[in-house]
Amino acid sequence: MSDVYLTRKMIVKNLDKALSRINIKKVKKGDSVAIKLHMGEYGNLNYVRPSIVARIVEIIKDFGGKPFLFDTIALYRAHRHSVEEYIKTSKMNGFSEDTMGCPVIISNEGITVKTKGPLKEVEVAKDLYDADAVVVLSHAKGHEMSGFGGSIKNLGMGGVTKSGKADVHRKNFLFSLAEAAEAVVKKFDYDKKFYVNVLMSITPRCDCFPIGNVDSGFPICDDIGVLLSKDPVAIDMASIDLINKKTGKNIFLELTKIEPKEVIENAFKLGMGEKEYILREV
Repeated sequence: MSDVYLTRKMIVKNLDKALSRINIKKVKKGDSVAIKLHMGEYGNLNYVRPSIVARIVEIIKDFGGKPFLFDTIALYRAHRHSVEEYIKTSKMNGFSEDTMGCPVIISNEGITVKTKGPLKEVEVAKDLYDADAVVVLSHAKGHEMSGFGGSIKNLGMGGVTKSGKADVHRKNFLFSLAEAAEAVVKKFDYDKKFYVNVLMSITPRCDCFPIGNVDSGFPICDDIGVLLSKDPVAIDMASIDLINKKTGKNIFLELTKIEPKEVIENAFKLGMGEKEYILREV
């Protein structure tokens, strides 16, 4: 059973205390720390707030870590389909070295990693793979193909190259997504993996929208807070449970017609974490 921590009030101020609960200071002085996040499609207003990201950067730098923000380019064609377009988009959305206090790296360079399932291998983002530690910083929201987007979705789609994304889409998506996520983080020691899910501006669709005439939609419920854990399975499970409790129903199943816990179940089968958790408030 894994610990999942919830902070509801004074979130930016409380991040130091909250991150200490998941032993962020296990990162050693001089370690490169990839902060894996989605910096939002152009026109999206619901991605993780830059002030939250900047505070995490500051905390890591305070004890000698060397953080950098990281994401891969999108498979679909919009404002994040190339490195140049994504860098431009990230700046417009508030993410730059000047505003964040650390490098912002967008890349499609990959390294092939063996997987545990039908994919057999997947091309993982090299900059992410080469880091000493990783903070998986995810916006909790619905997703049109996986039902829910959290830590596992952030890794399984955002942690691989365009080639890797295409491979995940060609197979059983709900299993391949978890399979790719496991491949992205399996090289990191347990003490060097940290998961943060932001349960704010929780929308029906992901931060990749708007695409065409479809946007991510209005939030489906009030903000809940920020979850932190060492376990990606537990934190995603807790995220869905809290959102369902807030809405009074299995909201993502209703919205997407996809059971949102199926990907989490698949990640559990692959040994990524535990489905049972203890929720603790910070």
